[in-house]
Amino acid sequence: MPKLLQVIESTIASCEYVKSNYELEYQSLTDDAYRYVGLFLSDSDDDTLHDLADVIYANADKIGVLIEPYTRHMHMSLAYRFSDEHQTLIESLASKIDTNAKCNWELRVYSRDIRTPSHELREVTHEYKSLQSDEINLDVGDTILTELDSIHDSIDGWYTGFSLLNGKIGQFPGNYTFKSFSEHKTWTLVKAVPMIGKPPLEKISLYENVPDEQGSLDTPKELSFLVIRHAERVDAVMGKDWVNNCFEASGKEKILKRFNLNMPDQYVKRRSIYDFKSDPPITEIGRLQSTLIGKGLAASPLKISAVYSSPSLRCVETADYIVKCMAPEVKPDIKIENCLFEWNGWHRASPPTFIPPSDLKEQGFNIDVTYTSEMLAFDLMESLNDYYERSYKFCQSLIEKYNRIGGCVVLVGHAGTAEACIRKLAKKPTLSQRDFVAFINKVPFCEPILASKVSGEWAAYHPPIPKLWHMDNKKFDIKLMTDLQS
Repeated sequence: MPKLLQVIESTIASCEYVKSNYELEYQSLTDDAYRYVGLFLSDSDDDTLHDLADVIYANADKIGVLIEPYTRHMHMSLAYRFSDEHQTLIESLASKIDTNAKCNWELRVYSRDIRTPSHELREVTHEYKSLQSDEINLDVGDTILTELDSIHDSIDGWYTGFSLLNGKIGQFPGNYTFKSFSEHKTWTLVKAVPMIGKPPLEKISLYENVPDEQGSLDTPKELSFLVIRHAERVDAVMGKDWVNNCFEASGKEKILKRFNLNMPDQYVKRRSIYDFKSDPPITEIGRLQSTLIGKGLAASPLKISAVYSSPSLRCVETADYIVKCMAPEVKPDIKIENCLFEWNGWHRASPPTFIPPSDLKEQGFNIDVTYTSEMLAFDLMESLNDYYERSYKFCQSLIEKYNRIGGCVVLVGHAGTAEACIRKLAKKPTLSQRDFVAFINKVPFCEPILASKVSGEWAAYHPPIPKLWHMDNKKFDIKLMTDLQS
């Protein structure tokens, strides 16, 4: 992909076919089987862009990338598959578009979810809360990438699919959804290349990819932040009642009963085992995730200036495994910072009890016990905007502290930490609660996001370390082999 992007950029930069503007024409297609409204390039401009595409195809072929040519007339779809009653309104709205208005043209490169051909898109019409461990929640507006085989083979109307909103895989009731033709939801923007030799009017997305050979940003020249979500947490895998299931009474004490190999083989000591319910540890897989990220970070060109962690045990453990991978001469002690804790709105009913830094230090964690958190008390009535503000102010204080030193400050937090820390630095409006929840549901465990100042503006990038992908390991039901049991 990086080499292909370089080919496209160099082709656009030197190509004679790139113009300052392109002519669009409004067209409407109506017949008994299909209805469509769109903007089509003029015949001459369509020929021009097809010629440009031919040059890209040829240059891509030289690096061993085969691109299937697009032969149809180039266009922009406005509406399709709509009912008769909407025809007049849609055509009226479309005809009012000023096709001569000034705009910036871009050639965009998208990647498509490789599962799409063997799946069907289904949009959620009714909310459903999962009742079994192999089910997924359905939220109105979500789209489920549904396995075709599960649709064809279903005898009870339940299907198996992947939620594009929260990233979970499982079963769901098909009658809570309908077949969708919005395939654009399965495409992800990788790169946008200006077509008229100047940058776009506005960067629509805060999270922009700037790929090099690893799909990453080159080593930042100034102070940067590497924000990492904690690794896989026990309760996310074993369920909310995991504490009751893995500790059993033995006299006056509770002893560990490890009923799954992915559960920790040992736990930190704390006041009560029930504190693990609101402050869970990471799994064995989580420890591996943290170690792999730590190794990638240690081998990267990033110069680590400091490591901060949320007081949550899952974050502290993640940070500790990452730090263990660093060379002794550059291995920093972890500073426990309450500002990095997730939005307090999640914990108004039962705030968690954290393990004091001194206790963590006694149990072998690399903790800086001399450090005092900038936020000493938690506001349980905190609004989402308050959460954005405290995250932003903490980053501002880090900028003042480390701006002269430079390097990279690592922040280990939660799914929303990168969003909360970077958005206001980038001078972008904060998200609504709905959009915020939708975003954090798409952040994988142990995902690192780099915040760096490029050309005077803060933005988010992939860090210069390899990505970490792995498959979900589903629970197997032995009932599938009933005929082989005695």
